[in-house]
Amino acid sequence: MSSLIGAALACPAVAPLGHEPRTARGAEIHNKANGAFQMAIQQLTNQVDDNPGPGYQPPWDFLLVDTNTGVGGKYIYIGYTLGDRNPVTSVDFIAYDEAQRNPPPGWHWTGQDLKEGAGGKFIYMV
Repeated sequence: MSSLIGAALACPAVAPLGHEPRTARGAEIHNKANGAFQMAIQQLTNQVDDNPGPGYQPPWDFLLVDTNTGVGGKYIYIGYTLGDRNPVTSVDFIAYDEAQRNPPPGWHWTGQDLKEGAGGKFIYMV
């Protein structure tokens, strides 16, 4: 049985003017009000390692916070790409009592348990 976790990414889907994303590479984001373009998150991924990171992996930017911070397990980072087409419109996190093979109907995911090696529930970003 699953339970929804009301959580959101540590960064907004569209970064506000003057906000520098806290990522391994960083990205310049402009505001439409100033005649420039605004970029939205287009894809999401995860990076998993036995060592702290995240590692450089073009074309991805990664949040610098490990999803297992303070609970042990693997070092897992959420990554994203930015663009001006096909934005991600919804993100949620779902917890299960056991590992899952497929995302819930109508959702996409990487299939990565965001708490790998930490014990407890299996948490997936969808």
